[in-house]
Amino acid sequence: MKPAYFIRTIVLTISILVAISSVYVIFTTAENPEKPSEGPRDGNPSYAQASVVTNSNGLSILDKVNGSGIPDQYVYLPNFNAPGLSDSGVTQLYKRSPAPMGIADYGMMEPSGFVIPYEYNTSGFLGTVKFESIKPFYPMNNNPGSISTQLSAVLSGVTINGNSGNDLWIKSVMLYTPATSEVQFISNIWDLSTPGMVFPVNAISSGNGQTVPGLFYHYASPKLTMSGEFTASLYMDAANINGNNAVILKYQFSNTEQNFTSDLVAYDTVVFNSVSSDIQTAANAAFEVNGFKKTASGLLYDAELVVTGPGSGSTTTIYEANGQLTLKFRAADGTPTKLPASYNFGSNTGETIQGLSVWWTSLMKPMAHLSLGPSLLVSLWGSQVSHSGAVNIQGKINPPNSFVFISMGQTFDNSTASWAPVNPNGTYKFSMPGRIDYSGMVILSNYEPFYFKTASAETHNETGEGGEGQPHGGQGGSGEEETAAWQNATLSLSLTRGVYTPLYANGNDQVKYLTVGSSSNGTYAGNGTKDSPYKLENNQYASLNQLFSHSNYFLYPEFSGMQIMNTGASIDVISPPTLHIHYTTDMYWVLDKYKLPLVNSLNMVFYNTSGVKVLDADSISGWFPTTMLHAPAASMMFYGSTDFLIASDTFSGMGASLLVYNNATADTNGTIWGNHFLADHVIHSQYSLNIRGADNPSGVSAYSSGNLIYNNYFTSGISAFSTGVDPYTGNASVVYHNDWNLSGKMPVSYVKHVNGYNLTGSIVDSGYQGGNFWDREITTIPYNSSGGISHGGDYLPLIEITYGVAFNSLGLPSGIPWSVTLDNSARAGTIGTSIDIQVPNGTHVYRIGSPANYSATPVNGTIIMQGNAQELNITFTHMTYPVNFIRSGHPDGLSWGVSMGGKHSTSTSDVITFLCENGSYSYTVDALKNYSADNSSGKLLVYGGEVNESVQFMYALHRITVHVTGLAEGNEWSFTISGERHMSSSSNMSVSRGTGIYSYSITPPDEYAASPSTGTLMVLDEDVVVSVTMQVKTYEVHFVHEGMPSGVPWQVEFANHSFTSTSSVISFTVTSGNYSYTVSPPDGYSAGLKSGSLEVVANDQTVNVQFSKNPDYLGNAALISIGTAVGIVTGLGVSLMVFRRK
Repeated sequence: MKPAYFIRTIVLTISILVAISSVYVIFTTAENPEKPSEGPRDGNPSYAQASVVTNSNGLSILDKVNGSGIPDQYVYLPNFNAPGLSDSGVTQLYKRSPAPMGIADYGMMEPSGFVIPYEYNTSGFLGTVKFESIKPFYPMNNNPGSISTQLSAVLSGVTINGNSGNDLWIKSVMLYTPATSEVQFISNIWDLSTPGMVFPVNAISSGNGQTVPGLFYHYASPKLTMSGEFTASLYMDAANINGNNAVILKYQFSNTEQNFTSDLVAYDTVVFNSVSSDIQTAANAAFEVNGFKKTASGLLYDAELVVTGPGSGSTTTIYEANGQLTLKFRAADGTPTKLPASYNFGSNTGETIQGLSVWWTSLMKPMAHLSLGPSLLVSLWGSQVSHSGAVNIQGKINPPNSFVFISMGQTFDNSTASWAPVNPNGTYKFSMPGRIDYSGMVILSNYEPFYFKTASAETHNETGEGGEGQPHGGQGGSGEEETAAWQNATLSLSLTRGVYTPLYANGNDQVKYLTVGSSSNGTYAGNGTKDSPYKLENNQYASLNQLFSHSNYFLYPEFSGMQIMNTGASIDVISPPTLHIHYTTDMYWVLDKYKLPLVNSLNMVFYNTSGVKVLDADSISGWFPTTMLHAPAASMMFYGSTDFLIASDTFSGMGASLLVYNNATADTNGTIWGNHFLADHVIHSQYSLNIRGADNPSGVSAYSSGNLIYNNYFTSGISAFSTGVDPYTGNASVVYHNDWNLSGKMPVSYVKHVNGYNLTGSIVDSGYQGGNFWDREITTIPYNSSGGISHGGDYLPLIEITYGVAFNSLGLPSGIPWSVTLDNSARAGTIGTSIDIQVPNGTHVYRIGSPANYSATPVNGTIIMQGNAQELNITFTHMTYPVNFIRSGHPDGLSWGVSMGGKHSTSTSDVITFLCENGSYSYTVDALKNYSADNSSGKLLVYGGEVNESVQFMYALHRITVHVTGLAEGNEWSFTISGERHMSSSSNMSVSRGTGIYSYSITPPDEYAASPSTGTLMVLDEDVVVSVTMQVKTYEVHFVHEGMPSGVPWQVEFANHSFTSTSSVISFTVTSGNYSYTVSPPDGYSAGLKSGSLEVVANDQTVNVQFSKNPDYLGNAALISIGTAVGIVTGLGVSLMVFRRK
């Protein structure tokens, strides 16, 4: 959303009477709005100095979280990886799914089509969540079947150690595992008062939890059991306890089916160290929602009630959903009050979700509904277009394991589309925010995409105060109006497309649709029996569709590349595809922040399967970020599966290759044979620092029992793990029993039959079969992979005769790393040292990993070893690429210039060229007099080729505005500049000129004078305003009498104005015109000129009046009383009346 402060011309202040004095809401569109005083916030919080190292990019925060030993499901991260933290305006931090879905108040509403910010303080929030049904699953979470509901808000003005002004992010989380009906409540408190989010030293006086120094506070309650559908209420209240600021977190359960309501339980009361003595009292802190500003950390002053993955920046996927949410704030009297406005997604929350649709009903008592569907981000109430009610669509998809994506609008938009889950039988019913048109796409590998549209008018359920209209059925619906548009989709076979989506199957019936690529005519390959297993073979021709490359900001991927679930059929995955993806540009920011590649391969997951074989893979690979440090993720995962065979595959390990997990007491009966576990060159590259496990990569992680693991090749640096710690539950007392070798040394010809597959031969030239080949010196039997195997180990490791091959680098500057991958085994080296690799006889394939901006010759090839050592020289060449700035619109022959990458170049030609290495560069085009460039600055990416950047110059004109005051309407005047005269009869005139110094003159209308009338102005880089004052010309008219002594009053009426004076002169100041006058002599005198008319034109005028005394006047002048003395002015030499003729 755009920030509201772009509205500059309207100032609107409305008080919303949702509460009384202690809760206020202010709306304004002013650019610099005034708001009620928050009181002084003096001083700075006390922060740890030497022991805490932080920076604004959040890397050290994650390091401290990962090193704290706190289980992932108890850590709920601020969204410090969001790209909008450094923006000056207040904007939401998620632009598309995955996102935290629910209700959020950002202090922004859109009642008239543009954003209006507001703010309020409150003593507390109340959130309720009702789960009628919910089914999450995400195999790369520590809690794959868990989901969290998070209530969070910013408590501002918290006093800590005597320093006020602390902003603390308070979180009350309900962690729920539907499969076990377990519920747990977790509190987190983070400090948002600094960019580094450093938690103040000695901030907490008391609480049930503990503080990780410099990081955050946390507490986890005992686990509870809550079966069936239930409603949980989460309370978050600010308080003062013994003079200290505090926050009280409470919950309450109810179950209408069981007619049960629990007590209100305060599960954590956190008291802050506000004051140093009992006689002091800290000022009240309050929760703040503010659309005008952001916290110092870049996060928002918002309030959220959202449903997400179970902690540590994770995500989760929803396969069944039906529920409701409400969020209210406390008014001054404690009454829960509806939010002024809201959106259906959070921003400060780092955890996310996908497959959950959130829409709302009831204007008086707003309620958000949870149902299956796309996680599309929209405003709820408080917007011009209220997305109330639901748009419902339902139908059936064939094949049933196709992927459905929905976007808003009549045209499908990849950049905003969101995935929506389909039932295993292909049926679906989606409820989406109302009053919106939607478009959709259905896709599956080896099939043509299917597009559809749905109108917004299907169902708009506005149910009034009751807040009814909750969804019905397992998937949710629209409430009382249970109508829906039908949209069936049957995809057309298209083998030429190959694998361009992940390969998902949930249940035996879906597997067959993934086998069509194994045949030339699109028939199903196999029928799932042991004699005729389903066959899935690789036909991937390009990267997967970018819709499947999305991750959240902590880089938890939204999709796996292959996910086979809940099957008992025999399935052969033969030479599986690479499942390669290229991340979308909206992910570049966080990838660059963590210095991670722009490409990856999605992993393969086999959950609750039996009878799966994965055979003959050329390269199983893919990296995971350190943000997922504790997540049980690997390139291939067998979770809760049995009777599998992983054979003759090559794993190009980037940290974690194969994870096999099951209950330690279960007989998994898996066989891992004949595989190469190699190190990909990426773990020795510049990306390795933030790739999970790159420092200690694993080949096999066997966290299950009853497996046979033998005849595998573990290259140097690749380890095996089977420790006594359950990677999902954290239980440190489990024992996994596996065999890492055959029961005895067997001849090479020995054959073992597994799932209809014959295992024979040795993976190295050892002359026998037994255990595994470990490319390192083995001094102890059984070999336990340097302690990685806690119980047992390899009693019969394979030994191979090898010879050395030396790769020598030439042409590299000192200290630049490079690598060699020989037979898919990566080794790193630097200038001045050869990379020496021991290999057996035979033909070996090598590939050179060049450092950035260098090319190697040869870059790849083969070496044939025949019983002797060999040597190969590798020459490196520095690579640069032209970046061409191409101008247009600028006269030929004139010089122009560009600065880029610390260099500056000028030219009179149309092209300026820089030679650059691969990388991101900022550039600036020199400013030119009287010209502006449409592309005057920016950033560009050099990536393996020439870059052309166009620069169009436009003649830059600036507006000169002459603003005239004092001129009567309709009078014409002129402004002359550069010899050009411009006429106007209004108060403003504008002309355009380029940069320069100009003389000007003002010609006023007749009878007006202009100030200034001439001048000089300078036009630089902005518009110029010339202010001119017009004044009407005036003239004096003097009436002068003779023949009468001074001190005797006389009167003149001139232009309908009368004036009496005792002086000899009465003067008027008038404009040009014709005027009539009358002279009134005093008693006893007569005037020679009593009346007449006078034309005043361009000069002052004098009228002489001759008085004479009447000889027959009786009376003594000294005794005359003048009754009209009100108008007499005495003691003045001249009397004036100034007026203007209309």
